[in-house]
Amino acid sequence: MTNGAQYSVGAGSFGNVVFDHWKDNGSTANPRLISISSDTALVAVYRTSAISLNPTEGPAGEPVTVSGNTFAPNSAIKISYDGTSVPTSPATITTNSGGSFTATFTVPASAVGAHTVNATDASSNSALAQFTLSTKPAILLSPTSGGAGSSVTVSGINFSPGSAVTLSFDTTSVGTNPVTITTSSSGGFSGVTFTVPASSTGPHTVNATDASSKSASAQFTVTTTSTLKVTSEDMLGNTITGYHVSLSQGGTTVASGFTPVSLTVNDSAQYSLDITSFQPYVFDHWKDNGSTADPRSISINADTQLTAVYKHTALALNPSMGPVSTVVTMEISGFPANAELHLLYDGASVSTTPATMTTNSAGNFTATFTVPSSTAGAHTVIVEEGPDPTDKSATAQFTLGQGILLNPTSATNGGEVKVTGADFTPNSKITMNFDTDVISPVGDPGSNPLFITTDSAGSFVALIQVPWVPVGAHTISATDQTHTSTMGITVTPASLLFGPSTGHAGTTVNFHASGFAENSTITITLDGTAVATTPSPLTTSAEGEAPGSFTIPTSATVGAHPIQISDASGHVYSTSFTVTDPSTKVFSSQDIVTGLPVTQTSQTDGMAFIPDKGPGVDGSGSFMVLLKGGTVIVINNTGTTFVKQSVPFVTVPTVQGYNEDAGLLGIAIDPHWTTTHQVYFYRTASINGVLQNQIVRYTATTDTSGNIVSDTTKGEELILGGVPATASHNSGHMKFDAQGNLNIAVGDGFYIPPAGQSQDLTSLAGKILRITPLATPGSNGLLYSIPSTNPFASSTDPAVKKEIYSYGVRNVFSFDIDSTGKMYVNQIGYHTWESLYDATTPGNYGWYPYEGPTIGNPQNLANYKEPIYWYPHAGIEPNNDIEAMTGGAFYHSTGTEYPSQLQGAYFFGDYGIGYIVAVLPTDTNPMQTDPVTGVPKAQVQTIVTGLSFAPIDMSVWNGKIYYVTLTGSVDVLNYS
Repeated sequence: MTNGAQYSVGAGSFGNVVFDHWKDNGSTANPRLISISSDTALVAVYRTSAISLNPTEGPAGEPVTVSGNTFAPNSAIKISYDGTSVPTSPATITTNSGGSFTATFTVPASAVGAHTVNATDASSNSALAQFTLSTKPAILLSPTSGGAGSSVTVSGINFSPGSAVTLSFDTTSVGTNPVTITTSSSGGFSGVTFTVPASSTGPHTVNATDASSKSASAQFTVTTTSTLKVTSEDMLGNTITGYHVSLSQGGTTVASGFTPVSLTVNDSAQYSLDITSFQPYVFDHWKDNGSTADPRSISINADTQLTAVYKHTALALNPSMGPVSTVVTMEISGFPANAELHLLYDGASVSTTPATMTTNSAGNFTATFTVPSSTAGAHTVIVEEGPDPTDKSATAQFTLGQGILLNPTSATNGGEVKVTGADFTPNSKITMNFDTDVISPVGDPGSNPLFITTDSAGSFVALIQVPWVPVGAHTISATDQTHTSTMGITVTPASLLFGPSTGHAGTTVNFHASGFAENSTITITLDGTAVATTPSPLTTSAEGEAPGSFTIPTSATVGAHPIQISDASGHVYSTSFTVTDPSTKVFSSQDIVTGLPVTQTSQTDGMAFIPDKGPGVDGSGSFMVLLKGGTVIVINNTGTTFVKQSVPFVTVPTVQGYNEDAGLLGIAIDPHWTTTHQVYFYRTASINGVLQNQIVRYTATTDTSGNIVSDTTKGEELILGGVPATASHNSGHMKFDAQGNLNIAVGDGFYIPPAGQSQDLTSLAGKILRITPLATPGSNGLLYSIPSTNPFASSTDPAVKKEIYSYGVRNVFSFDIDSTGKMYVNQIGYHTWESLYDATTPGNYGWYPYEGPTIGNPQNLANYKEPIYWYPHAGIEPNNDIEAMTGGAFYHSTGTEYPSQLQGAYFFGDYGIGYIVAVLPTDTNPMQTDPVTGVPKAQVQTIVTGLSFAPIDMSVWNGKIYYVTLTGSVDVLNYS
């Protein structure tokens, strides 16, 4: 090894011999970073995964216990027999924190002789053992444990054909049913039972012997027992009876009965308890723990009573909680046909709509009532035929409380809705629905926070986004383990994408109409006259959305013109377009380089201008373009055109063939290029088959033809390695600040659902890192140091990563730092919001559990920062479901290339929507308080629309924005 150089050393594993740690420092890192200056010995310590079988010999059908140790902790285990997976008990095997496990499997039918049993964990650690299939006699017991007096079923194989068999418990003969046991022509018997005699607790031997003295034995464990009593009641606490209960072990029912029922169970044994429903009552939850699991697992050591709580479906209330004057819909069923019904609320008659309730021929009816003035808490609602006790009635519970409130109660697709809940079950998970769709942490629609839980008072606050739905009335509901509260919301038409809104006659306007009637023809008018659209005709989807474009007529005069978007049902969204004089400048895009690769595994991923005139000033205009496959292209400015250099700067070794963001992902050129000629790259590498992200450095030189190329005499230097990586969400954007620190975006790895690494300060995943690159290794052998101003630089916890500058990051494609030190970061959303954060000072951007803005940081995340701007997915995301905040650059120029109000603005784009937006400087354009969340929100100006898979990355040079696209070009944003 070269003294002082940085290396990555990996120790491989083989079979059941698995790397555990490094002897010199106890670290489990593999690979590990190493830099030495003298001869050094490192010792890798290995562990041996092992399994044992009990028994190791027997016939087909024999239960075998597998015990394993020294596997990966908390890992799933798979058992195979001669390479074929076999069912186990438990069905899912997981090692404990020490890497051990115990499970059983049944020997499958197979040839006599030796067979291989293999156990493998999720990290591919494995161990082997041998089981010998024999023809010696064997017996099986079911169950294998129980109290004195238990009935045990015995079966046997490989005895003498047609022979009498006797059973003994320990050494004492026991009576059997049938009394005489005779083997079949194949030497087997089954279905024989005996009763466990009075005996001490612990293991005992059951033996079977035939007339030829062939014998086999098995173990039965006598246990102490307890009584499990199972009862049932309704939601109001009234006792109900007659619901079937079954208790099983290993899939076999061992006891059953009807509530109330008392069952005898073996202490500490594991059982599955199942309870049935019978209309009109349906099982809802277990009273002792609130669980809705049915069946549930149970193991007891003392007499225990469990109560199953049922809800009455003959009367369903929606909502089942809310304030006084809530209008409640009653779904009534199971009554006699054509029966006249009456409603009682806490015993008092209440009027209904319709005033007379009469069931149909099926005994069903739907009606509403208004909750009268009453005290907070539970109230009894009864629908009955009459006062006679023989008349049929149905009972339900309404809980008087706030339930949920919505703000606003009318919104567009993509609109924000604040949901406030009160008087739910304390510390309870809340499931929310928009109409019938569950608002999910891993789907659409989404909420913030992703998981909603009530506090100790039963209250919660959440922000949800109105999903893609047609115009009109919809519902939002919140449900805990016992109650549901529902409120109505009205969806109105809109076009969140509509741009540009000013320009010359003949301008193409792009739009995305949403919240209209489903499958309806859309008409667009300007000054009351219909204009042609693309596509034509334009029809909404089943969700009421319709993206498209139209052209402002060339005859349109200068000034404002009303625009209306309407569907065939008369729903209208109104806006306007201002026609400007032909001499007025407008923004437009122009290709300056074309013909770059467009395949998904090697497309453009970034760009950076070369500061060949020193730090802080524009260079000559030459820049580098990254291709995800590893190639770095140099584009030179000839003064009139931009020309691709004939040879690449370098091809950085990186992983190949990944469709998403794994490969060569980031570039940062040293601001002091004129003296260092150094370039930094962020790449995904495969080390011993494991992906990791790395920051590497190359030094530039010129070849004999004057091309800018990598200096092969200096090669590649590893600055930072071991950064967590997966096939996606690796981020990789990098920027130098004015202090010479390199800021690095690292993604969260795209775990679904999120695994929390973005909030984990012991992991580099899901973070913004800040390091100071060094020309030569420091005292720790690394080519970087930790800035003293990093928030965790002085932490005494060795596990905390000192490189972390900010955290709570999901997948940052872009960010920028201007000359004043201001830093803005693009946070790519999941299903709900794209967000922009002011990262000038360190902070926590909330992922996960937050996506987008919150209402008061409901989960009290430490160091949390709200975004300064955000926009939704619903209402604007294209039909291909691609939406991501890409490209980011602060605009500063001493010239007049762009309007003066954009000086200091932050330009960003969205390559799915295909637009570029400027976040206006907050010092001259104060942020406005968002009316729903209360979070200050920056003002923006849409610059251009109608781009195709652009922008991906942005840079500013000579007073203009330049950007790369996924369609093989580099473009400039002109204002002329």
